[in-house]
Amino acid sequence: IITLSGYIDQEKMEIAKNAAKRIEAPFWFYYQGHELSYNPVSDDYQFAASRMMANAALLYGAKGVSCYNELDGAFNPESGGHGIYFDEQLKLNREITELGNTLMALNCERVIHDGSLTTESEKVTFATIEESEHIKGKLQKRISISELKDDYGNDYLMVLNRDYKNDRRYSIMLKEEKRIWRVSDSDGEQHLAFEGGKNKIIGTLTPGSIALYRLQKLEEE
Repeated sequence: IITLSGYIDQEKMEIAKNAAKRIEAPFWFYYQGHELSYNPVSDDYQFAASRMMANAALLYGAKGVSCYNELDGAFNPESGGHGIYFDEQLKLNREITELGNTLMALNCERVIHDGSLTTESEKVTFATIEESEHIKGKLQKRISISELKDDYGNDYLMVLNRDYKNDRRYSIMLKEEKRIWRVSDSDGEQHLAFEGGKNKIIGTLTPGSIALYRLQKLEEE
């Protein structure tokens, strides 16, 4: 098992994804759960930052996602009761759990970011739209996608809003028409997202959120 912890770092996640794939091992990510106002460098902290870190790990195919907390985040250290982010953390945990049965069966093929994200290391190269199996055109600002596949050849696409302060709308062009299903983070079921065949996936994501789709060939039942 390959394990990372700390703040999300797209370059390190790319390295971990590639290393895990090379040795056929899962990887886990422990993210910074909550950072409170007593920390002078994080007065503008919003829980969506933690949501983005957790979901970015899923984007790269992480099979274990957990958080570590600063005091009074999910729990109040004095009373033992709920902390100020308890409800939001509980909601995020439930959403990931509902997606879990599908995510555990998927292998991350590549992660593609919009042009606003670049690498600082010569050893890391992010995948490009030209390398994509399914999409073309360009991604909107602060949008990342992951192309995933299960052992039966079913194709999935995950969309992440890396912006943890603003909603982001996405419009993803597909290379060919597909029947598009969305995996629900409420019940874990797959629901038809658009009627008929579509060559575009559109939607809006709240800060730090993801959407998971299955792309089905039109000739399949």
